[in-house]
Amino acid sequence: MKTFNIQQLFKDTWKLFEKHILVLLGAYIAVALIIGGSGLLMDEQSIANIPAMILLTLLIWLIAAIFAVGIIQILLDIVEGKDPKIETLWSRGELVPGYVGLQILVAVIVFLGLFLFIFPAFIFWITFSFASFAFVHRGGGILESMVDSKNITKGHKWNLLLIFIFLIILNMAGAALFGVGLILTVPFSHLMVALLYTKLRDTSNA
Repeated sequence: MKTFNIQQLFKDTWKLFEKHILVLLGAYIAVALIIGGSGLLMDEQSIANIPAMILLTLLIWLIAAIFAVGIIQILLDIVEGKDPKIETLWSRGELVPGYVGLQILVAVIVFLGLFLFIFPAFIFWITFSFASFAFVHRGGGILESMVDSKNITKGHKWNLLLIFIFLIILNMAGAALFGVGLILTVPFSHLMVALLYTKLRDTSNA
């Protein structure tokens, strides 16, 4: 069973982050501004208009899903040695319906785990933590992506839990800096998860 040294993983991620920092920050800031700007449209007048509020909420969710898929593709491009581009943010729109379905299914499974006490919920969360990356990487397939995530996390759950706790603490530190630090810690954390996914995937296929 291969273990992952958090210090080395941090160094490897930082090298990639430094190399592609402009694309990463540009993508994340663009997403934050567009989704944040869309949210501002939900003013008092739109909230008073229930149908308009529902439509606007669905629009924001759709935009968020499109960009979420695009962000994952950019992260995968970086860790796989490809040339990442900002326009990739909206280049995988065909995957959005399946991606949304995947997120809902995983969320339901983790939620159901809460009824079996907290521990099963954590196990489900870690087991399917790479399903989104597998989904974008393979170009679809909800159940197949969940199986991929289950297979590559097998035997690594405790190590992954430690890494995820480290990333949570890192982002809490970023949030403590008046939220400004999140501009760096969020894309860095996502990049580390993407790098972890490729390492686990390659190890599993070896």
